[in-house]
Amino acid sequence: MSAGGTTDSKVSANADLGKLAPRFRAAVESGLAACTAAGLDAKVYEGFRSEELQALYYARGRSVIPPATPVTNAQSSLYSWHGYGLAVDVISQSKAWDMPEAWFGQVAEIFKQYGCAWGGDWKQRDLPHFQWGRCKPSPSDLAREIIAAQGATAVWQAVGADAGSPAPTAAGTVAAPSPTASVIDHVVATVPADIAALQLNDAARNAAIILRARFPQLVFTSGRRAIEDQARAMAGNVVKDRRFIVATYAASAICTACQQWVDANPQATSREQIASGILATFQRAAESDVMKFSKHLTGDAFDVQPVDQNADIIKAFIRRLPLIEKFLDHEGQLIRWHAQFYR
Repeated sequence: MSAGGTTDSKVSANADLGKLAPRFRAAVESGLAACTAAGLDAKVYEGFRSEELQALYYARGRSVIPPATPVTNAQSSLYSWHGYGLAVDVISQSKAWDMPEAWFGQVAEIFKQYGCAWGGDWKQRDLPHFQWGRCKPSPSDLAREIIAAQGATAVWQAVGADAGSPAPTAAGTVAAPSPTASVIDHVVATVPADIAALQLNDAARNAAIILRARFPQLVFTSGRRAIEDQARAMAGNVVKDRRFIVATYAASAICTACQQWVDANPQATSREQIASGILATFQRAAESDVMKFSKHLTGDAFDVQPVDQNADIIKAFIRRLPLIEKFLDHEGQLIRWHAQFYR
């Protein structure tokens, strides 16, 4: 969000690109260079915004007159991506804010090539404003929790704007996100080793990174599984609850077949015996149907070891993770923490 200038001589807009997230900075620098080549005298008026400056913006139109009306409703800079180093305001070097909408539109067409989103596309238009394209229009409560717990770098990682991510190019290496996958796109090189070992797809992997940043004590117990691993995991639970399968999984032919095998083989009581029977049931089914049975099989789910301390807070946080489809803290009669995600 652009809030305009301030007349306070002690606090002024910060145009230092060094305070931006590394990958976003590269996008902005590339966009500015391309604007210069196109004859557009674009410059960054403001990038990172401090809490002190946000307070001055908030006072304008309230305790500071003029202007006659407020320029922002945000009391904290963490309600704007400026406060995270993920937004800039771009104006003309020669005419500052006094440029026609068409000029800002030309700048926007260039910046979009480098993965930036434009405030001019919003319902409440903000022509000078550009931000990292993988961010939602405004920071969520989740983003504020992450920056409070782990700092801006953790937010940069979550939105794929950290130093470990590749720099954008005009050829479109960094594309604007689709509505269904808008939150994050992370690079494996920056993923903690234990999370990388889970072999998750993007949404689940990045949710795990956010969860680890907020609650570093949590232990991930399972990610992507081969069908042999899935059968063994199910068998371990069936040993404790013979109705576990039908009580846990969505109704399907495979779910019914697995439960029927368990019911028809009461003599199978060990994990190994039950796993063998479930695996044989999987192998008789079509592979496409098996892959729909559990999101562990596609790498779109992970399990977390349940904890007692702050359990309600942690579970509430998990339920707000980006692109989460379902969170279970019980599977059948057993305490299990399972999170699965849309792609």
